[in-house]
Amino acid sequence: METEIKMLSDIHKNADMGQDTLRHILDATKDTEFSKTVSRQMQEYEKAFQVSGQMLKARHAPEEQKEAPMISKWMAHMNINRKSMQDMQTSKLAEMLIQGSTMGVTSLTRQIRDYDGEDTEVLDFAKKQLKREEKNIDELKKFL
Repeated sequence: METEIKMLSDIHKNADMGQDTLRHILDATKDTEFSKTVSRQMQEYEKAFQVSGQMLKARHAPEEQKEAPMISKWMAHMNINRKSMQDMQTSKLAEMLIQGSTMGVTSLTRQIRDYDGEDTEVLDFAKKQLKREEKNIDELKKFL
């Protein structure tokens, strides 16, 4: 159960961070097509956040495992603000999002590969989330 909670917790925190970052990106861009892509991805993160939260609750996860650390959110906001002040080009914002998603892909790929539990619901959810992250990266590449 510990392995499942760790995996779900990481997905949950990533979704929390993703939706928070994308809200901030939406405020920083004027590109309509980019905004549509970011909005759709934000909705996916919101859904992943809800589902992973429900799954964590069903597995009686401790509360501290349920949110991205405030310092991480703050640092992401500062990075967006810094880069936006330098250059608000869509390509720079897309690049930042791709970098964040790539970190999520790397972490989730490792966890899926190393998973030795028996909870197929968690493993299937993790694999779906991995595919979403990879799709998000592909969609953002057209804005580079």
